[in-house]
Amino acid sequence: MVLKDHLSFFPIGHSGFELSHSGSTKKREVESRPCTCRGADKPHRHYFVRCEGLKAGDTVTIRKDVRKANRYLMQVRSIVAQQGFCG
Repeated sequence: MVLKDHLSFFPIGHSGFELSHSGSTKKREVESRPCTCRGADKPHRHYFVRCEGLKAGDTVTIRKDVRKANRYLMQVRSIVAQQGFCG
């Protein structure tokens, strides 16, 4: 999920960007879908970047790659990893 006030962090339009995570780099773009979760009289859009393998509770950090334009680096911290073996 990308909050509306953070949309300017990503490239505008359908040009997309590279997203690197765990040694893999894939072409991504910010997508949106219409929603009426606040009621039919308050339609709006939810913005997101598709990422496989994320689980509920994961903390995702995305930052711009200072070495290469149009590439972003993603770090995922799993809630399972935070709990350790004694969970």
